Amino acid sequence: MIGPRAIAIVGRSHTGSTLLSLLLAGRPGVVAVGEAGSVAAVARLRPDRARAERCSCGADAGECELWGPVVEALCEAPDRDVYELLVPRVVEQYGPDAVIIDETKRVDALRALARAAEDVTVVRLSRDVRADVSGRLRRAERLRP
Repeated sequence: MIGPRAIAIVGRSHTGSTLLSLLLAGRPGVVAVGEAGSVAAVARLRPDRARAERCSCGADAGECELWGPVVEALCEAPDRDVYELLVPRVVEQYGPDAVIIDETKRVDALRALARAAEDVTVVRLSRDVRADVSGRLRRAERLRP
């Protein structure tokens, strides 16, 4: 298969996946697509919300040059694979040497990405246990009356 490579950033929430994704996307030929695997779920349940979701380019997803056709196709046929729609758009806009950065945390999305991209590298992020405990304690304090 000729196509882009992908980096899947996985881990629990609040581990820095968005920051890492944005840092990597600052390089030429690297495209951060956020949590692409979640887009299909939103399109299936709330097509209006999927179209209005803000893209990292600043446009509504329905108007974005990259995401617009993908979101429309998912809204019309929500059972389609988001990566089968997205990867050709990335190749069209950024070329076959592009690197896709995806932050979707679900295993089924990771499998779908692996089917659509030529090569997938998985980066697993984790939080230091002290930071995790500290965050949980702060959240518990906010919830106390």
